[in-house]
Amino acid sequence: LGAVALFGEKYGNDVRVVDMGEYSRELCGGTHVDRIGQLGLVKLVGDSSIGSGVHRVEALVGTDALKYVRKEQLLVSQLASTFKVPSEQLPSRIDDVLTRLKNAEKEIEQLRTQQVLGSAGSLADKAEDIGGIAVVAEKLGEGVDSNGLRALAQDIRGRLGNRPGIVALFAPQGEKVAFVVATTKAAQEKGIAAGKLVPSFAEAIGGRGGGKPDMAQGGGTNPAGAEQAIASLRAAVAEVG
Repeated sequence: LGAVALFGEKYGNDVRVVDMGEYSRELCGGTHVDRIGQLGLVKLVGDSSIGSGVHRVEALVGTDALKYVRKEQLLVSQLASTFKVPSEQLPSRIDDVLTRLKNAEKEIEQLRTQQVLGSAGSLADKAEDIGGIAVVAEKLGEGVDSNGLRALAQDIRGRLGNRPGIVALFAPQGEKVAFVVATTKAAQEKGIAAGKLVPSFAEAIGGRGGGKPDMAQGGGTNPAGAEQAIASLRAAVAEVG
């Protein structure tokens, strides 16, 4: 008849074949109603793939389906009241709010980046001479994302001019910490590669990372170890110098 047995299902010697008009025909171990009319309202609540070409469809029926629909109606009504629009206008209204929110987040990120870059000059002025190498190693405050951290490191590196220089910045991000290491061309000519400096301090922050000779970045799970990481980095530079 076209009904297909699914792997993993348990069937006895005699298997019932259940028809629902021309819409469905399946093997079934047993039914809970005498006729489909007893189901009343059927509300689909799930559709997932459980194998190649096989889907699992879940639904509520009868009073459970009615309760589910009423909860959805109440939710729609509450959202319409919150956004002060008719329910049929909710999709476009929510899309509009999400778009404005994304734009606002971008503006905030740009402002944060500008604020971070504004500190480049003062950080470059704090460069410490270690064996003839200008080193800027700092732990920043919260709120600096990875993009801002990278941009700041590049800005500071540019301010070091033609000197052999290393910039290492650490930025706590909640329970994690991001870092960027940048080296000037003169430092690279002395054999100092940003990526090779990472192992000298990675353990202190429980992290890892890597990159090219001019720039390396990564992250760790121990923000409290940033100060120790900076000390380890300085010690590594001292050995190179």
